[in-house]
Amino acid sequence: MQLALALPEWMVPPNAIDPGSAALALLVTVVLACGIAWLHRFTARGAGHTQDYSHTLVMISVVTAALIMVVSKSVSIGLAMFAAFSLIRFPSSVGRSMDLAFAFFAIAVGMVAGSGHYFTAAFVTLLGAGVIFYLHSRNAFAPKRSSHMLTVSLAADSDFQSILSPVFANHTLESRLMATVPQDGSDRTLVRYGVVLKDGTRLPVLVEALHEVCGNHRILLEPTDQTFDLER
Repeated sequence: MQLALALPEWMVPPNAIDPGSAALALLVTVVLACGIAWLHRFTARGAGHTQDYSHTLVMISVVTAALIMVVSKSVSIGLAMFAAFSLIRFPSSVGRSMDLAFAFFAIAVGMVAGSGHYFTAAFVTLLGAGVIFYLHSRNAFAPKRSSHMLTVSLAADSDFQSILSPVFANHTLESRLMATVPQDGSDRTLVRYGVVLKDGTRLPVLVEALHEVCGNHRILLEPTDQTFDLER
Protein backbone atom coordinates (compact mmCIF):
# COMPACT_ATOMS: atom_id res chain seq x y z
CA MET A 1 0.00 0.00 0.00
CA GLN A 2 1.41 3.36 -1.02
CA LEU A 3 1.96 6.10 1.54
CA ALA A 4 -0.12 8.48 -0.57
CA LEU A 5 -3.17 6.30 -0.05
CA ALA A 6 -2.74 6.11 3.73
CA LEU A 7 -2.18 9.82 4.51
CA PRO A 8 -3.73 13.12 3.41
CA GLU A 9 -1.94 14.74 0.48
CA TRP A 10 -0.58 17.61 2.59
CA MET A 11 1.17 15.11 4.93
CA VAL A 12 2.91 13.20 2.14
CA PRO A 13 6.48 14.47 1.58
CA PRO A 14 7.87 14.68 -1.94
CA ASN A 15 9.59 11.51 -3.10
CA ALA A 16 7.99 9.59 -0.22
CA ILE A 17 9.44 6.21 0.71
CA ASP A 18 7.20 3.20 0.26
CA PRO A 19 6.45 1.82 3.76
CA GLY A 20 6.68 -1.78 2.60
CA SER A 21 10.14 -1.27 1.10
CA ALA A 22 11.27 0.64 4.17
CA ALA A 23 10.04 -2.10 6.51
CA LEU A 24 11.75 -4.81 4.46
CA ALA A 25 15.03 -2.88 4.37
CA LEU A 26 14.99 -2.28 8.12
CA LEU A 27 14.05 -5.90 8.85
CA VAL A 28 16.91 -7.19 6.72
CA THR A 29 19.26 -4.72 8.40
CA VAL A 30 18.23 -5.79 11.90
CA VAL A 31 18.74 -9.47 11.11
CA LEU A 32 22.17 -8.92 9.56
CA ALA A 33 23.23 -6.47 12.29
CA CYS A 34 22.28 -8.98 14.99
CA GLY A 35 24.52 -11.48 13.23
CA ILE A 36 27.38 -8.98 13.28
CA ALA A 37 26.79 -8.29 16.99
CA TRP A 38 26.83 -12.03 17.75
CA LEU A 39 30.06 -12.40 15.77
CA HIS A 40 31.65 -9.61 17.80
CA ARG A 41 30.60 -11.30 21.02
CA PHE A 42 32.01 -14.64 19.85
CA THR A 43 35.36 -13.32 18.63
CA ALA A 44 36.01 -10.63 21.28
CA ARG A 45 39.04 -11.64 23.32
CA GLY A 46 39.27 -11.07 27.03
CA ALA A 47 36.91 -8.36 28.25
CA GLY A 48 36.52 -6.95 24.74
CA HIS A 49 32.79 -7.65 24.60
CA THR A 50 30.09 -5.62 26.30
CA GLN A 51 26.34 -5.82 25.91
CA ASP A 52 26.14 -2.09 25.23
CA TYR A 53 28.48 -2.39 22.27
CA SER A 54 26.41 -5.21 20.78
CA HIS A 55 23.32 -3.01 21.00
CA THR A 56 25.31 -0.14 19.50
CA LEU A 57 26.29 -2.19 16.46
CA VAL A 58 22.65 -3.02 15.76
CA MET A 59 21.53 0.60 16.19
CA ILE A 60 24.35 1.94 14.01
CA SER A 61 23.34 -0.38 11.20
CA VAL A 62 19.62 0.42 11.46
CA VAL A 63 20.18 4.19 11.63
CA THR A 64 22.52 4.04 8.65
CA ALA A 65 19.95 2.09 6.63
CA ALA A 66 17.24 4.63 7.48
CA LEU A 67 19.46 7.55 6.48
CA ILE A 68 20.42 5.90 3.20
CA MET A 69 16.76 5.37 2.35
CA VAL A 70 16.01 9.07 2.96
CA VAL A 71 19.11 10.34 1.16
CA SER A 72 18.44 8.17 -1.88
CA LYS A 73 15.12 10.01 -2.37
CA SER A 74 16.45 13.55 -2.05
CA VAL A 75 19.89 15.00 -2.77
CA SER A 76 19.11 18.17 -0.80
CA ILE A 77 18.27 16.17 2.33
CA GLY A 78 21.52 14.27 1.89
CA LEU A 79 23.52 17.50 1.79
CA ALA A 80 21.72 18.75 4.88
CA MET A 81 22.49 15.51 6.74
CA PHE A 82 26.13 15.72 5.70
CA ALA A 83 26.35 19.22 7.13
CA ALA A 84 24.64 18.18 10.36
CA PHE A 85 26.82 15.13 10.95
CA SER A 86 29.97 17.13 10.28
CA LEU A 87 29.27 18.99 13.52
CA ILE A 88 29.14 15.83 15.62
CA ARG A 89 32.27 14.94 17.57
CA PHE A 90 32.83 11.26 18.05
CA PRO A 91 35.03 9.82 20.83
CA SER A 92 38.68 10.03 19.81
CA SER A 93 39.70 6.88 21.68
CA VAL A 94 38.52 3.41 20.75
CA GLY A 95 39.02 0.52 23.17
CA ARG A 96 40.19 -1.90 20.49
CA SER A 97 40.91 -1.46 16.80
CA MET A 98 38.66 -4.46 16.12
CA ASP A 99 35.72 -2.60 17.71
CA LEU A 100 36.20 0.16 15.15
CA ALA A 101 36.32 -2.41 12.35
CA PHE A 102 33.03 -3.93 13.52
CA ALA A 103 31.45 -0.46 13.61
CA PHE A 104 32.43 0.13 9.98
CA PHE A 105 31.20 -3.38 9.15
CA ALA A 106 27.77 -2.56 10.62
CA ILE A 107 27.67 0.80 8.81
CA ALA A 108 28.56 -0.80 5.47
CA VAL A 109 25.84 -3.44 5.81
CA GLY A 110 23.32 -0.77 6.79
CA MET A 111 24.24 1.31 3.73
CA VAL A 112 23.89 -1.60 1.33
CA ALA A 113 20.63 -2.86 2.84
CA GLY A 114 19.20 0.65 3.06
CA SER A 115 19.81 1.14 -0.65
CA GLY A 116 17.68 -1.92 -1.39
CA HIS A 117 20.46 -4.36 -2.30
CA TYR A 118 19.40 -7.06 0.14
CA PHE A 119 21.23 -9.98 -1.40
CA THR A 120 24.41 -7.94 -1.67
CA ALA A 121 24.07 -6.97 2.00
CA ALA A 122 23.66 -10.62 2.97
CA PHE A 123 26.65 -11.60 0.84
CA VAL A 124 28.84 -8.86 2.37
CA THR A 125 27.79 -9.96 5.87
CA LEU A 126 28.54 -13.63 5.21
CA LEU A 127 31.86 -12.85 3.51
CA GLY A 128 32.99 -10.48 6.25
CA ALA A 129 31.88 -12.87 8.98
CA GLY A 130 33.72 -15.73 7.29
CA VAL A 131 36.97 -13.76 7.10
CA ILE A 132 36.72 -12.62 10.73
CA PHE A 133 35.84 -16.11 11.98
CA TYR A 134 38.75 -17.65 10.05
CA LEU A 135 41.26 -15.13 11.39
CA HIS A 136 39.92 -15.63 14.91
CA SER A 137 39.91 -19.43 14.80
CA ARG A 138 43.43 -19.57 13.33
CA ASN A 139 44.71 -16.88 15.72
CA ALA A 140 46.26 -15.31 12.63
CA PHE A 141 49.10 -12.79 12.93
CA ALA A 142 49.29 -13.27 16.72
CA PRO A 143 52.65 -12.17 18.16
CA LYS A 144 54.77 -14.71 19.97
CA ARG A 145 54.48 -13.88 23.66
CA SER A 146 54.66 -15.43 27.09
CA SER A 147 51.66 -17.46 28.14
CA HIS A 148 52.37 -16.99 31.87
CA MET A 149 54.37 -14.78 34.20
CA LEU A 150 56.23 -16.69 36.91
CA THR A 151 57.40 -15.05 40.13
CA VAL A 152 59.49 -17.06 42.61
CA SER A 153 61.35 -16.18 45.78
CA LEU A 154 64.99 -17.33 45.79
CA ALA A 155 68.06 -16.67 47.89
CA ALA A 156 69.73 -13.47 46.77
CA ASP A 157 73.11 -15.14 46.25
CA SER A 158 71.76 -18.16 44.36
CA ASP A 159 72.21 -18.95 40.67
CA PHE A 160 68.65 -18.44 39.39
CA GLN A 161 69.29 -19.99 36.02
CA SER A 162 70.85 -23.23 37.23
CA ILE A 163 68.09 -23.73 39.82
CA LEU A 164 65.17 -23.20 37.44
CA SER A 165 66.61 -24.58 34.18
CA PRO A 166 65.63 -28.24 34.85
CA VAL A 167 62.02 -27.23 35.54
CA PHE A 168 61.89 -24.99 32.47
CA ALA A 169 63.34 -27.75 30.29
CA ASN A 170 60.60 -30.19 31.31
CA HIS A 171 57.59 -27.88 31.31
CA THR A 172 58.21 -24.85 29.06
CA LEU A 173 58.98 -24.12 25.44
CA GLU A 174 60.65 -20.82 26.22
CA SER A 175 61.59 -18.79 29.28
CA ARG A 176 62.98 -15.29 29.70
CA LEU A 177 64.17 -13.44 32.79
CA MET A 178 62.08 -10.27 33.12
CA ALA A 179 63.13 -8.74 36.44
CA THR A 180 64.73 -9.33 39.82
CA VAL A 181 63.44 -7.44 42.87
CA PRO A 182 65.42 -7.61 46.15
CA GLN A 183 63.17 -7.88 49.22
CA ASP A 184 63.86 -5.26 51.88
CA GLY A 185 65.02 -6.69 55.18
CA SER A 186 65.49 -10.15 53.72
CA ASP A 187 68.19 -12.20 52.06
CA ARG A 188 65.79 -13.28 49.33
CA THR A 189 64.98 -11.89 45.88
CA LEU A 190 61.81 -12.06 43.82
CA VAL A 191 62.67 -13.36 40.36
CA ARG A 192 60.20 -12.83 37.53
CA TYR A 193 60.19 -14.90 34.33
CA GLY A 194 58.05 -14.86 31.22
CA VAL A 195 57.38 -18.46 30.18
CA VAL A 196 55.61 -20.27 27.36
CA LEU A 197 54.21 -23.55 28.65
CA LYS A 198 54.36 -26.74 26.61
CA ASP A 199 51.11 -28.20 25.31
CA GLY A 200 49.72 -30.59 27.88
CA THR A 201 51.59 -29.07 30.80
CA ARG A 202 49.60 -29.52 34.01
CA LEU A 203 49.86 -26.54 36.33
CA PRO A 204 49.81 -28.57 39.60
CA VAL A 205 52.77 -30.64 38.34
CA LEU A 206 54.65 -27.48 37.35
CA VAL A 207 54.01 -25.81 40.70
CA GLU A 208 55.11 -28.94 42.57
CA ALA A 209 58.34 -29.05 40.56
CA LEU A 210 58.98 -25.39 41.35
CA HIS A 211 58.43 -26.00 45.06
CA GLU A 212 60.96 -28.83 44.97
CA VAL A 213 63.70 -26.51 43.71
CA CYS A 214 62.60 -23.33 45.50
CA GLY A 215 61.48 -24.75 48.82
CA ASN A 216 58.26 -23.65 50.49
CA HIS A 217 58.70 -20.06 49.45
CA ARG A 218 56.50 -17.80 47.41
CA ILE A 219 55.56 -18.97 43.91
CA LEU A 220 53.16 -16.95 41.76
CA LEU A 221 52.09 -18.15 38.30
CA GLU A 222 49.86 -15.72 36.41
CA PRO A 223 48.37 -16.01 32.88
CA THR A 224 49.35 -13.04 30.76
CA ASP A 225 45.71 -12.45 29.78
CA GLN A 226 43.83 -12.20 33.05
CA THR A 227 40.55 -10.82 31.67
CA PHE A 228 37.63 -13.03 30.64
CA ASP A 229 34.06 -12.80 29.50
CA LEU A 230 31.62 -14.11 32.09
CA GLU A 231 28.75 -14.12 29.57
CA ARG A 232 30.37 -16.49 27.13
